[in-house]
Amino acid sequence: MKASELEAEYGEMGGYESESDAASFLNGLGVTDDMHQMLMKDIPSNMKVRCC
Repeated sequence: MKASELEAEYGEMGGYESESDAASFLNGLGVTDDMHQMLMKDIPSNMKVRCC
C-alpha cells in the first residue's frame, strides 16, 4: 500500500518527466545529447560553464 502511495506522489511531483525535462533544458543550453550521460570531468570546460 505504501509503495503505491509513494509511486503516486512521485508521479504528481513530475518524477517521470524529470529526465526528459533535464534533457530539454541541457539541449537549450547547447549541450549535445552525447554529453548528457558523461561525467563532469570528461565534459569540455566551455560546456561545464553552461551546466553549472
